Amino acid sequence: MGMGAVEDARYDGVDLRPWGKFDHTRVYSLLFHLIDVGAVAAVLWGWLLTPSQRKVISAGLDIPQENARSLVSFLAAMHDIGRHCHVG
Repeated sequence: MGMGAVEDARYDGVDLRPWGKFDHTRVYSLLFHLIDVGAVAAVLWGWLLTPSQRKVISAGLDIPQENARSLVSFLAAMHDIGRHCHVG
């Protein structure tokens, strides 16, 4: 009978802490992953979007562009939160 993932000695078991990325030997902390994604979204807001696109998004959210950039960055950062919440 095979071992479960937690008991698998090849990798000293599976790290059960919340993770953002996993490559079978290491985990990347969920917190750091979320911070990275939020920072990338903030950079892309200014680098990739045109001024008119930023204006449309801000108007659609009914908030100033500076706040829209922050909100979009926050929402991007939160993209994995539900996936890592376990009840039980």
